[in-house]
Amino acid sequence: MERDLMLDRLHQLEREVELLRAEIEPASRSRKFFLPIQRLTTVVTQHWVLFSLLAALATALYAKYEFDIDYTEDYRNIAITKEISKFYREVGDRMMANTEWKAAEDAYRSSLDVNPNNKEAAYGLVKAQVFQPLQGEKYFAPGVVEAKLDSLLKEFPEDYQVLFLKGTYYLNLGDYGKARIWLEDAICKNKDFVGSYLQMGIVEQQSANLDKAIGYFEVAREKDSNDDAIANNNLGYLHLLKLDFGKSVWHLKRAYSLSRSVLTLINLGDAYLFLGDYRTALQMHVYALEALNQPGVENERHVAGQWYYNTMPLQWEISLARNDLFEVDKEYCSKPLKQEMPLNQENEEPVQYNVSVVTLQQKQAIVHYRLSFDYALNGDFESADREFQTAQSLDLSHQYNTYFIFHIQSIINLRKLDGDVKGWFESQWNTLFLQLS
Repeated sequence: MERDLMLDRLHQLEREVELLRAEIEPASRSRKFFLPIQRLTTVVTQHWVLFSLLAALATALYAKYEFDIDYTEDYRNIAITKEISKFYREVGDRMMANTEWKAAEDAYRSSLDVNPNNKEAAYGLVKAQVFQPLQGEKYFAPGVVEAKLDSLLKEFPEDYQVLFLKGTYYLNLGDYGKARIWLEDAICKNKDFVGSYLQMGIVEQQSANLDKAIGYFEVAREKDSNDDAIANNNLGYLHLLKLDFGKSVWHLKRAYSLSRSVLTLINLGDAYLFLGDYRTALQMHVYALEALNQPGVENERHVAGQWYYNTMPLQWEISLARNDLFEVDKEYCSKPLKQEMPLNQENEEPVQYNVSVVTLQQKQAIVHYRLSFDYALNGDFESADREFQTAQSLDLSHQYNTYFIFHIQSIINLRKLDGDVKGWFESQWNTLFLQLS
């Protein structure tokens, strides 16, 4: 009996186990199905930033190759715009260094047209307008310039370009002491700005400190990766004053290859004259006159400014060994300047004489004077007389007589002239001298 009860109990347990097994097996199969989905969801949740980035990249690539849509184009355009604006701003800085105020202003405006947010170009535009003449006027007004500079200095007391402009202002006024102070300060603030060295060179040149001037212009050439036409032109002129005519020609030819300036042609003609190459001297001065006679030339940049000349040479004690490239009158070069020339009472050297050449008519006059000398040296006295008379008609006030008295004396002293040629120069010397008296 007990045995039967136990068997019944076992059979009942087996049925219950079968029922439980039937309930558990579907749940296990369902769990096996959902488990990978749960794991994937966990991974996506933990690394959603990475998956978002990959999705965006995939979408961009699909749009690029399927529909030719470039999502980075706007960013590239912004970068290119900034680069172009920077290029124009750097051109403006370069023009500022060369005191090309209008060209600098135009470059800064172009920079701002491309990128109105270029702060450096905006400041550059203001600085480039300091020396611009008032509307309807040809030259700047000193009082207006000084007011502009004072305002800029108040806002930007450490700005090297503002200091450079202040030094340039005093240079234009002929106050070389103050010009030095401001330009030296500008160099201290920025040792790579070419403009400060160029202006310092001009200050020393105008002060007859030729070796110092040469030093500053040489530094300007080194600092300028493209070389510099102004530095080379002034170096050529300084070596002309120091009677080193070979170096003078080299620098002037280099300057003319960089910028076709009338001033460089005039200086180059002078250098060839003292080298004894009279034909080339004549050719250079003919080219200079042709350039000055071009219609509208008075509006051109290369004849718009003020030119300075010193009488040459400043010293007469020269090394003959340095002048073996040209025929030189050793008798004259070994003696001081002729006594009929004005002398400095302290050191008995020739008095330095500066002239300013501003208007187109004045520039034409000095070229015609030089052409008369060239024709005389080439033996064409008829053309020489004609050019001399033309120069006189353009200089009715005789403001250049003293300068060309010095210039003629330099030619007489440095070149070995035959009797007729020397007689012609002495005759013109007397004409110029008598007009002054």
